Amino acid sequence: MSNSRRKTGVYRFILKKLILVIVFSLLISGILSTLIITQDIRKEKIKESKEIAEITFNVMYQIMLKGATKEDIIHIADKVSSNKLQYRVIYRSIREIDINHSGTKEALEKLSPYKAIKNGIIHFNYPIVIRKECTNCHKNKVGFPLGIIEVEYAIDKLVGQTSKSVYFGILTSNVIVGILTLIFVYIALGKLQDLLELLKDISQEIRDYSDIKVIKGKLESYLTKNKTFEEIDKIARNIINLIDNIEKVSTSKSILETQVKLLEKFIITSELIRDWKDYIEYFISEANKIVNICVLFSIFFSEDKSLEAEVFWVNTPTEETKRKLESYIKNEVKTNFDEFAIVKFTHNISDSSTTREIHEEQLHFRTKKMTSKKPIIGGIVGIGVTLNEVDPIKEIAMEMVLSSLMNLVGSVKALYKYTKEIEFYATRDPLTQVYNQRMLLELVNIEIEKCKRTNSKFSMLLIDIDNFKFINDHWGYEVGDMVLQEVTSIVKENTRQSDIIARYSADEICVVLPETDIEQAKFVAERIKEEIGNKTFITPKGSILHITVTTVIVTYPTHFVKTEEGFKLIFNVLHRAKEVGGDRIITPFEDDIEEILLSMGEKTQLLIKTIETKSVIPFWQPILDLKTDEIVGAELLMRIKKPDGSIVAASEFIELAETTGLINRLDMINLEKAFEQIEKTNYNKLIFINVSPKILVMGEFINYLKDLISNHKINPQNVIIELTERETIKNINLIGKLVRSLRNMNVRFCIDDFGTGYSSMKYMKIIPVDIIKIDGTFILGLAKNGKIEIAVVKSIVSLAEHLGVITIAEYIESEELLKICKEMGINYGQGFYIGKPSPELPS
Repeated sequence: MSNSRRKTGVYRFILKKLILVIVFSLLISGILSTLIITQDIRKEKIKESKEIAEITFNVMYQIMLKGATKEDIIHIADKVSSNKLQYRVIYRSIREIDINHSGTKEALEKLSPYKAIKNGIIHFNYPIVIRKECTNCHKNKVGFPLGIIEVEYAIDKLVGQTSKSVYFGILTSNVIVGILTLIFVYIALGKLQDLLELLKDISQEIRDYSDIKVIKGKLESYLTKNKTFEEIDKIARNIINLIDNIEKVSTSKSILETQVKLLEKFIITSELIRDWKDYIEYFISEANKIVNICVLFSIFFSEDKSLEAEVFWVNTPTEETKRKLESYIKNEVKTNFDEFAIVKFTHNISDSSTTREIHEEQLHFRTKKMTSKKPIIGGIVGIGVTLNEVDPIKEIAMEMVLSSLMNLVGSVKALYKYTKEIEFYATRDPLTQVYNQRMLLELVNIEIEKCKRTNSKFSMLLIDIDNFKFINDHWGYEVGDMVLQEVTSIVKENTRQSDIIARYSADEICVVLPETDIEQAKFVAERIKEEIGNKTFITPKGSILHITVTTVIVTYPTHFVKTEEGFKLIFNVLHRAKEVGGDRIITPFEDDIEEILLSMGEKTQLLIKTIETKSVIPFWQPILDLKTDEIVGAELLMRIKKPDGSIVAASEFIELAETTGLINRLDMINLEKAFEQIEKTNYNKLIFINVSPKILVMGEFINYLKDLISNHKINPQNVIIELTERETIKNINLIGKLVRSLRNMNVRFCIDDFGTGYSSMKYMKIIPVDIIKIDGTFILGLAKNGKIEIAVVKSIVSLAEHLGVITIAEYIESEELLKICKEMGINYGQGFYIGKPSPELPS
């Protein structure tokens, strides 16, 4: 109905406007013609009046010369008058003249003819003056007026008659012109209407992007088959141009929509890194909506120059098609990387139900190369598509697909490399490649549980390098690292594959010997000690060193039943051995065991007393923003005040507190005192709270923390809870739920000692982490220019950047370390060089 109204409206509009134009032109032309006709008639009749007056005077003059009377003259004037021609001639003597009559006064004053127009009548007054010949009969002088001949010419009626004729002529011509115009307009509108009807039909046919080309074809066919006016032809061609532009915009929109859809899924997660091939298949299905992709491939290499080609087929290819693609990929590798590189192919098929043979002339390849030095990773991604013709829009689409693919595969490969390094060094010492201390403690716990089940025993050797500090100070860290590596190598050569080797601290190597009693352990220790003593160490400058070691042997369950007891006993015995000079193998005495147990009992009593008196003291260590050099917050630490007033560091009681289950109460007392201090000082910076994971699983802890934050008016966004690994991994799913409930009140979370345990990687998947603290052992290794430490820290920083989390470097003990951490892009720093722990909040 609306289209019909618009159609009728066009005709009605043009008809109305055309009639208005005709009427208006008729009115204007009538007025103008009347004015012109009136002027012309006036001029003509004035001229005629003058001629009539002159003729009448001449006749009168002739008959007056012959003695005519006044009556004769009047009679002549009447004869001259004509009703048919609408004029009248009147003679008046000087005595009969009305001086106020139209033009009479002026004619007498000037003694010359004078015209006047009044009420549509021309009054032409012609004065009769005495001539010399007239003095025979008249006594007046020559030039005296005798009378007036007046010619009255009525022009109104003549003008009216003429105007009617003109109006009729104009009306007739306008009607004829109007009819002809309507005919021409109807023909023109018919042509336009045909185009409009075509546009109406094709507009209803648009259902999909592909319909645009059909519409364009119909318009081009319309122009070919129909002869139209130039303007209508231009309209149709402009619509075709508009369709071309719409087609481009629609294609661009389609490309952008697909790209957005792809990028929505492009979030680097552990699932994506693990299942990246599944995402590639999804990627192909989405990209196929704009480009007909047959195959997609990626070729990436690592530091050892090994190359792996992952090929993703949409349908099952024939062997010939596979061969052609592999040949193409080998040529790309040869051109871009290494002429002699060996490529290992892995073929993946999305739809194996159909086999597709692709002819070489149908398949078009596009590739994109990526190289990067930090980290060393690079490769090629490519797609094979079928194109009927070279289409610039399709070229853009393929470029988009390749760019997105390069970002995806490149990021996955880089992050996979990072995570593999982190996984390895999470459990390993970067320098010696053996287990680190944290992994050692876990493995010892596992070995104790195993021995309990099997009623067996195991022994531990702690091999301490004598005078190691002197070696570092005198010969430098490079020589010290070399000594550690050589000693570790000797230990490996003299132990079984099933034995556990770990670096416990800077100069101590620990060996766990499963199913080994003390006598067997002594035999192993003596063999290691002898080989180390016989080894000649040569420094880079050619100096010769001879190394001795002190070895402590303890056996489960003879000497200890808990991990912490075993190591306390080892170091107590080691201290005694060092006092008598070292370079020996020693086992515990009965007194050593009693002393350790007594010491643990005294410390337990101290912890109980501390809880009763609430003599916990909050200590704070500042955290520095490495970009702005401003203090952004502080980590909350714990100290205990002994009855004699001395302060006990957490390292001396934390392990015992966790073992005895007193750690939760100590943490809560420390938190209460810390929040009171924060409220009192109006401290408004970040607060890092290092709590035991055991306290997180307490049902009342969440409400307890919420109440603390609310009661002391603390900004919850400033509260950052640090999670340690040792207990968290055992309850990670439960802790994950608790963490998410705390996140609802805007509390944030940080992984402590990141990189020292593979479980840290699991945090990233289950727990929403905001900050990671890079383990201090890696940071200390940076000062020695350790290649492994540098690689691991770079990997952690890069991983954090991809995941959008903040990094903190621990153990910044010197200006050199601070500078290195800044250069590596670490966000925050913490350590003695920045600020030592203090009971005062740092500003």
